[in-house]
Amino acid sequence: MDTNYVINNADRLANMAQSRIIAIPDTVLNELDAIRHSNNKSQELKDRVAHSVAVLNSLKEAMHIVNCNETLERLLAGVSDPSARNNDDLIIAAALRYMFNDVVFYTKDRICGLKAQKLGLKTSDY
Repeated sequence: MDTNYVINNADRLANMAQSRIIAIPDTVLNELDAIRHSNNKSQELKDRVAHSVAVLNSLKEAMHIVNCNETLERLLAGVSDPSARNNDDLIIAAALRYMFNDVVFYTKDRICGLKAQKLGLKTSDY
């Protein structure tokens, strides 16, 4: 799941965890934390992030925190300029670790979704 998906669909995560393994990239947790502590973000967004973090905390038994590795990050070279890598690329690289386990990459970010699809990941914005 990408950061926008977690923020915008926190209430769905508990239902999803009943039938799926929830894998959250560590980059998503870092982005959520950065938003919570930012002086440049709206209070409404910070409140939504706080709610998302609370939901994730309640699911910690059903959730796996994952990261990417250098080899997977290099796979992104075909879809992203290495000099323009961003957190979305790290999140996709983390999802690639599980692509042979019938993983679905949940994203509300269209560009991120297109990159993931190009690498062969099934995507959904459900």
